[in-house]
Amino acid sequence: MELRVSVCLSIIDSSPDDDIPMEFFFDENVIFGPRAKAWYLVIRAMSPPNVRARMPVEPFFRNDKTTMPLQAADLTAKRFSRTFRSRFEGCRGEHEAN
Repeated sequence: MELRVSVCLSIIDSSPDDDIPMEFFFDENVIFGPRAKAWYLVIRAMSPPNVRARMPVEPFFRNDKTTMPLQAADLTAKRFSRTFRSRFEGCRGEHEAN
């Protein structure tokens, strides 16, 4: 999630249309919904003023079966995850035991 938020904020910050409001959608999830909302509020508070002005006070929660932006995000995350795993398959980090 952190990477997706960073990418989104970078895109927002570099956009020439500083007056167009943005929408942030999260999947309706009983377990992760409250966490997403809490992190969103932290990220919004830490964002530069020009970015914060475009972000809604609270994120939107929608069903990922009927909301196309969430479907696109799920597809992108799955693709990124597969690519990342395939490139680093067999690599072990320093923190992992032999």
